[in-house]
Amino acid sequence: MVIADGGEVVERVAFGTTRSHPAGSGVPVAMDTLYDAASVTKPTATVASLMKLVAAGTVSLDDPVRRWIPELAGDGTDRIRVRELLCHASGLPAHIKFYERILAGETEPGEHPRDATLRMVAATPLEYEPRSQSVYSDLGFILLGFIVERAAGDRLDRVAQRLVFDPVGMPHTRFVDLDRPERPDAAATEDCPYRGFVVGEVHDQNTHAAGGILGHAGMFTVADDLSRFASAIVDATAGFDRAVIDAFLEPCGVPGSTWRHGWDSPSTTPGESQAGELWSRDGFGHCGFTGTSLWIDPARRRHAVILTNSIHPVVQRPVTKAFRRAMHDAITTMLS
Repeated sequence: MVIADGGEVVERVAFGTTRSHPAGSGVPVAMDTLYDAASVTKPTATVASLMKLVAAGTVSLDDPVRRWIPELAGDGTDRIRVRELLCHASGLPAHIKFYERILAGETEPGEHPRDATLRMVAATPLEYEPRSQSVYSDLGFILLGFIVERAAGDRLDRVAQRLVFDPVGMPHTRFVDLDRPERPDAAATEDCPYRGFVVGEVHDQNTHAAGGILGHAGMFTVADDLSRFASAIVDATAGFDRAVIDAFLEPCGVPGSTWRHGWDSPSTTPGESQAGELWSRDGFGHCGFTGTSLWIDPARRRHAVILTNSIHPVVQRPVTKAFRRAMHDAITTMLS
């Protein structure tokens, strides 16, 4: 965990073990312990790369998604812009188990599983009228990852390394390419029924089946790297453009939605926000399924990075949500 206030780090702490099961198999967590960031991949790799491409004039938030993903041909998809994907308001469903189809061999001859995943997402019918509501959607961010790739002319992991990780100074942050044999030492995640203990490979099943690199999940990171990233967003350093950051942080204006463009805002409903009850409602952040979170209070130049392996050895999401709320309330009280 890393906490910063007034633009300065005020707390860095590591505790626990990298795995608890089987008994005695873990090692103490250190500040350089690598964690599967899960959906914190979305703002850190995909959205941040897109910010750089928007600043360069390569992509516009109002670009039709079909400009970049012509495969998207279902009814109503002509009305989806890049901003609808960022706002989780595209009409696409929240989640589909594409990995089951890929593991069953539902790929075309010579087709890489990443390409099969894109083909399947592009063929998915919309579930609601774009911008009529907000439904948190991994599918939308899979498309955003491919938009980044096509606009930048390279694979997402290499684009994020060049545009985000290297300029910010995030030496430990990376995707794990499952087509290569190397696996990093990392905190364990779930005891998967068909993969065993997942260590150093992305937990998300769709990303895993696709080879480890997609726009919604797949990034591994350490707390200090995410802290530097938060500071770069708040201070518009490392090549980030202030006007573009501000545009991405504008509320989406979708009925009932807390979403900005790629970032969430704390819910105003008591007991709902994983940023807690005390975190500034002008703040923004994102959480990840594995127990990761990054919340930022720009007015106070404050941020909190929490990385855990909270789905090890089994998923405990209700526990994780309550823990996040309690932690952020405690952090806010400490800094008051």
